[in-house]
Amino acid sequence: MSRLASGLRTAARAARVRPAMEEGLDFLRLQVDAVSDPAYQPASLPSWRHASREDAVHSRWQAMQPVLDELRPATALDIGCNAAWFPLQLAERGIPSVGVEGHAPYFRTAAYAVRRSGRDDVGLLQLSVSPRTVELLPHAGCVLLLSVWHHLVRDHGLDGATGLLSAIWERCGSVLFFETAGDEEMPASFGLPRMEPDARTWVERYLGEVCAGAELQHLGGHRSGEPEAPVLRDLFAVVRIR
Repeated sequence: MSRLASGLRTAARAARVRPAMEEGLDFLRLQVDAVSDPAYQPASLPSWRHASREDAVHSRWQAMQPVLDELRPATALDIGCNAAWFPLQLAERGIPSVGVEGHAPYFRTAAYAVRRSGRDDVGLLQLSVSPRTVELLPHAGCVLLLSVWHHLVRDHGLDGATGLLSAIWERCGSVLFFETAGDEEMPASFGLPRMEPDARTWVERYLGEVCAGAELQHLGGHRSGEPEAPVLRDLFAVVRIR
């Protein structure tokens, strides 16, 4: 056998082996992440791993769907996408989507879920959103900012988080789905403002001030985690007025 033929056979064997090796390594890393720093959304995870906020995620999705049916956005962007559950569900509805996730274990889980889905209309961007990086976010008809804003306040202060929300709203063509933890839910280290007279009223007023040209729809209160969790977070659809 010629040296060339031998090399071609070796390359062919390597081409068949490599995908299986990569899949095995990714699955092994997923097991480590599922124990040490698990994503809280449903995903292509081992059957023994129950997503900690599965019911909470489904309740939000049910509340969002009528708005999506009415507005029919052409594209979607999920900032802080965790395991990419929402981008995958949006794609199932015919809405090409991009998930943004800066936390490496969550991003790996999201990448695994997207690859296992076989979809070519869901993309991922590993990025921590900050005043320096927000301009990198793509424009989209629908934007999700769920349980992220209080982290922005913690990392960048109220003024910084407000500037980020304004920039995100500029990238939103149709509807922004927004929710956040309230000041009574999070520790003082987050630096959240006093939400008086209550979280829903404060957030609604705040969104009205920051998201110019918007009409707000309250989509109910949703549990922050497990079904028995006592805290409800208010979900809003911030709809751009045409």
